[in-house]
Amino acid sequence: MRKALAELQAEDAVMRVTRWTFEPATETGWHRHAYPYAVVPVQGGTLTVVDEDGEREYPIRAGESYARHCGVEHNIVNNSSAPIVFVEIEIKR
Repeated sequence: MRKALAELQAEDAVMRVTRWTFEPATETGWHRHAYPYAVVPVQGGTLTVVDEDGEREYPIRAGESYARHCGVEHNIVNNSSAPIVFVEIEIKR
């Protein structure tokens, strides 16, 4: 599977802002979040979350943000037929 496109938009000592574009059949690859983060969906859809609990569909809607604590380990996959885009904001301190 191909990698989703990660575009760094801004970074300083306090935060990192990355725009993720998931074309169909793309993924982040397994990773662990070192910082707490918020996600702001730009173009919604249904992603697949793969983690230690298994695999599940995770619908996101444009403009409906959510946040997670550091330490989250997962792979995010777009198994749908449409692109999905979100902005991830990591809080570094």
